[in-house]
Amino acid sequence: MSNPLLRNGHLLTLSSALVAVTGLCFWTTAAWEYDASVVGSNSAAVSMLMLLVSISQLNLSSAVVRFVPAAGRHTKALIGSVLIVAGGVALLVGVCAVSLVHVVSPTATFFDGTTAQAIFVVATVASTIFVIQEGVLAGLRRTALVPLTNFVFALGKLGLVVAFSVSLPSHGILAAWALSAAGIVIAINVFLFWKAIPRQQRTVAADSVALPPLRHLIHFVTLDYGAAICSVAAMTTMPMLVLAALGATQNAYFSMAWLIGTSVFQISLNMGVSLVVESSSSQSDLARQARHVLVHTGKLLVAVVLVIIVAAPYLLGVFGTAYREADDTLRIFALSALPHLVVVTGISSARAQRRMKVVLWTQIPQAALTIPLTWFLLPRIGMEGASVAWLITISMIACGLMIRKDSWLTIPIRSGVHP
Repeated sequence: MSNPLLRNGHLLTLSSALVAVTGLCFWTTAAWEYDASVVGSNSAAVSMLMLLVSISQLNLSSAVVRFVPAAGRHTKALIGSVLIVAGGVALLVGVCAVSLVHVVSPTATFFDGTTAQAIFVVATVASTIFVIQEGVLAGLRRTALVPLTNFVFALGKLGLVVAFSVSLPSHGILAAWALSAAGIVIAINVFLFWKAIPRQQRTVAADSVALPPLRHLIHFVTLDYGAAICSVAAMTTMPMLVLAALGATQNAYFSMAWLIGTSVFQISLNMGVSLVVESSSSQSDLARQARHVLVHTGKLLVAVVLVIIVAAPYLLGVFGTAYREADDTLRIFALSALPHLVVVTGISSARAQRRMKVVLWTQIPQAALTIPLTWFLLPRIGMEGASVAWLITISMIACGLMIRKDSWLTIPIRSGVHP
């Protein structure tokens, strides 16, 4: 494929597809090897982990996607600083989380004992760095390696979740996640600092545009971080809300539908990352590229959504007959992928232009509406309430973006040379 926008987007989508397939294998194996209540508690812990990763990485993964392609001789310093800061924050956040969990939820027993707490902290630090490394690889235009690293990570989890089913019957799922993430993070860092970054600095230094001043970078990261926390909180708190309202067994069923649904969302997110990378130095063609993403990805998503609507009970049945109870939840999540494409494209276009207020105000409603609406609907219509809340929220935001296309499709005139 000659178009780098679509090529990189499809490579990232391939990565997500591999993650989804191996993720299904991982959770299917977990469902076979562990009790449903253990799967439910571990999936809630993983959801909490993902929320803490989003907090810890300060959304620096978006910053490296936006600025690494044009960093030139500053590439190594930029990436090194980002990884050190995010790793330190992740360590602090992980320790605070396991220390305070009993204060927030006195009845919680999952984090009893130093072993479970240590596993969770390691998983938080390693997963945070891994997320940023994916952004670094995309920014360095090493996108082809993203599917490979995710596949290796997934295979490691799959093997370890079986190995830990006897030795760690209560925490083996999370332990498999932590150890596999730590291993792949070390391998990627060796590749980045010994090979990829030095080559990038040699090849693009002469043609690169200077980075914006530090205060502009901080402004970008601060607003982007606040926006991302709202977006991620809306999704990652769902299993925890279901766990609190409906119990661990219902959450196990819901979590599998949630897992498949969020995997579909990755298609749009990956095309958004590619859009930012390819327009990082110049936004002159951004409006056409954004429309191209909407049309091309929209056709793909329609096909995927139709398949999921028809095959939902069969997809969930892989985990066990009881998991088919979440088939309508999965169908609703699948439908929400279409307005989600509009929202992600609008956010990515605004991020490429550094229109950070648009990025912020597009994502705040995701948490402000989804979380209370989910909590309201769960006791009334069951687990479907979470997916209905998400569909309503994301559709409202998409409608707003379509009405105000000028806020993300019209390219502003900027002075200066900063990317």
